[in-house]
Amino acid sequence: MHVAAAQIPQRLTLTFPVLNAAARVVFLVTGPEKAKIVRTVLSEQAMLPAALVRPTDGALVWLTDRAAATLHPVGEAR
Repeated sequence: MHVAAAQIPQRLTLTFPVLNAAARVVFLVTGPEKAKIVRTVLSEQAMLPAALVRPTDGALVWLTDRAAATLHPVGEAR
């Protein structure tokens, strides 16, 4: 019996230079378990991968639900 090779899905890797050269980068974050990370990335400029995304001539957009934004000051706005 011949066993076929496993299919390897195609993968696209974007590096920080590519992301930071983009016209627009959008983060979509949901859920209460992400609130601490959102606060850290947006407030403390931690050395997390998301904090290293800073488009030089583009826009950085964060879309979060209320649960993910609860620990960030913007999450307190009603």
